[in-house]
Amino acid sequence: MAEYPFVSIIIPTRGESETLRQCVDSLEKQTYSKEKIELVLVSSKPLAVASSLSVRIVAVEPEAGYAELRNKGVGAAQGELFAFIDDDCRAPQNWLSEAARIFQNNGK
Repeated sequence: MAEYPFVSIIIPTRGESETLRQCVDSLEKQTYSKEKIELVLVSSKPLAVASSLSVRIVAVEPEAGYAELRNKGVGAAQGELFAFIDDDCRAPQNWLSEAARIFQNNGK
């Protein structure tokens, strides 16, 4: 892909550290340009996440549902494209590259 749009990956989480770590690990292995990715972690619990990617943490009230967590993530995100993944999921390495390619091709 010649030109990568900046992508915000929004991850609502309840703070399960090992589950979240595995999700973040899968995102660090993306074939997409690392400089064009930010992770937006949205949680009601304090988080400490080390990553080679840019990480933004958004705090919400404990009673917030997943829809609200996603919406808060969008509000804090800076990307041109938003990608959503739950903290118990693992992304294939080409997940963002393929998604961005589809969005670019639909514009032509």
